[in-house]
Amino acid sequence: MMEIYLIRHGETNWNLNRKVQGRSDIPLNDYGIELAYKTKAGLEGDGVCFDAAYCSPLIRAVKTAQILLEGTGIEPVKDKRLEELDFGDFEGFSIEKAQTEPEYADFAKVFDEPASYVPRNGESFEELYERSRSFIKEVLLPLEGKRKCVLIAAHGALIRGIMNVIGDIPISDFWQSVQRNCAVNKMTLENGKFNIVYEGRIFYEEEHIYKNPADKD
Repeated sequence: MMEIYLIRHGETNWNLNRKVQGRSDIPLNDYGIELAYKTKAGLEGDGVCFDAAYCSPLIRAVKTAQILLEGTGIEPVKDKRLEELDFGDFEGFSIEKAQTEPEYADFAKVFDEPASYVPRNGESFEELYERSRSFIKEVLLPLEGKRKCVLIAAHGALIRGIMNVIGDIPISDFWQSVQRNCAVNKMTLENGKFNIVYEGRIFYEEEHIYKNPADKD
């Protein structure tokens, strides 16, 4: 049986200010680096020892992976299929404004009605699901029997995409899982079958309270 840990990157200033990041290459802030180290300590306390790792090429995910892998001698393999959802013209938008001001109504659908969302020079949820399926089929499934414990350091929407594909969750329910910064999601793969062990676990006390973007309150 192979264990797979999908971990969201640490906090950035755009996360702190609730701005849409997508493909914008924003680095971790000091708190985000601290969260990655706390997550590393928590995983080591659970006896987790990675023998393979993959990450998004975006700097916030790369840095998170590098911290989690310190002392292992493993370099994460960068894979563009693990990049965040491309929000196109909507990147940098305030999530609060998008959900409260009429002029942002088209973008608000990304959270409120994902099945009806139409990107502007960005990526659709269908496209995100397709590259999630590609990564599962071409990377994860062939690793079974070759690796025991795999790290995937990526982004909130991308992680949801992978888990939703595995769980056959429709786009209309896309945001049902909660992915705080450095949230850990554990899956197993055995005989070609995935099992989600847990979702959204964190190894720290929150200083900056996370709000699921699909929740308005």
